[in-house]
Amino acid sequence: MHTDHIANGPEGCILKMENKRSGLIGHPLGHSISPVIHNYLGKRLGIDVDYTLMDTLKENLEEQINNLAGNAICGVNVTVPYKTDVIKFLSEADESVSAIGACNTIVIRNGISTGYNTDYLGIGRAFEDYGITLKDKRVAIIGAGGASKAVRYLCESEGAREILQFNRTVRENNVLPLTEASACAARSPFDVVIQSTSVGMYPNCDDLIIEDPSFYENSLAGYDIIYNPLETRFMKMMRQSGHRSYNGLRMLLYQGVEAFKLFNDVPAIDHEIEMDCFLNMLISMNDRALVLCGMMGCGKSTIGRRLSADTGYDFIDTDDFIESREGTSINEIFAQKGEDAFRKMEHETLVELNGMLDKDPDRKYVISLGGGMCTPDNIPLIRSLGVTVYLRQDAVTLASRLKNDTQRPLLKDDDTLKTITELLNKREALYEEASDEIVDY
Repeated sequence: MHTDHIANGPEGCILKMENKRSGLIGHPLGHSISPVIHNYLGKRLGIDVDYTLMDTLKENLEEQINNLAGNAICGVNVTVPYKTDVIKFLSEADESVSAIGACNTIVIRNGISTGYNTDYLGIGRAFEDYGITLKDKRVAIIGAGGASKAVRYLCESEGAREILQFNRTVRENNVLPLTEASACAARSPFDVVIQSTSVGMYPNCDDLIIEDPSFYENSLAGYDIIYNPLETRFMKMMRQSGHRSYNGLRMLLYQGVEAFKLFNDVPAIDHEIEMDCFLNMLISMNDRALVLCGMMGCGKSTIGRRLSADTGYDFIDTDDFIESREGTSINEIFAQKGEDAFRKMEHETLVELNGMLDKDPDRKYVISLGGGMCTPDNIPLIRSLGVTVYLRQDAVTLASRLKNDTQRPLLKDDDTLKTITELLNKREALYEEASDEIVDY
């Protein structure tokens, strides 16, 4: 049992831990999702991880870093405002730290503190998930703070054709005034825009770094490093202009994964575990339900039950909910009353679930939706339940999983792949519209 926890100490003080482990250094440290990442990964991998918050005043920073080895800590993450300040206190630094000029991860081995930057790795992995490529692309970076350094390093490393960086105040030669961003986009559209400032972060969710709509119309893809809220005004402006946009939660996940691997000498982490960790992050940010939608066979019930076990949240499968209420199977409902009657039952179920959440807001749920539940009429009810995640899977994989399933009323055709493909083509846009996040398992 751990007897000394940094998180229990008064703000800004230096505390010693007897039993390791890892933590986050910064100031001020309010609510952080980093402990969710590290403690969850440790639990899934069977590693005794104790990741805590280490709120440190600037005048105590050097002493805090120097004390890490003596306190049996294997590593720490570093957040604002110390990503640059800590570098001078390190024993050595990885080349990424030297190139970027910022350190967000410190590994302690045999009394030696080595600095790394996993932020750029996190952004890079997020871009891979989203299909964003930088090679030969025209890129705009908004902001010139610490986060922008990791972004620029990634763009340069990946071979971006042109990188234009904009900021409200110009203190560096390679940074342009923010007021010029729209004109630069009009001359030649940006393939990717990366918003690296804190503008639009909770609680200032209505703030927008660039107000001019033409900027977004001339930008083909947007990425905002902010993850709270899940959709910022920057992202909404991109979407309303007909372009894709993404938040920074995947970056946070993957920089944490890379740091965890360094702290605990783990060479690789299974993708399923990473995605389960991502869903746990969403749960920690959400004060209502986590809702899973997607095609039959995508894993909603299996993953939902696993998340329920992880969090202690109640699990509801809407198909089971309807069967229990009606006292018969879905196959029988389809056979006796028809599909239209079943779809009406699904709508009534969503109304009932929203009422349950409103009546007892302290009770938390993981909810798995039926595959056909995301209809235009139902989507507002689904989104009001909480955070919704589309568990995306391709038709071939779904058909392979379902080829011998005799309990699905919509799979009576011998050509399972054809039926699944037609259903997926009809439903996918609705799944995306209903969802806050899309996850590929």
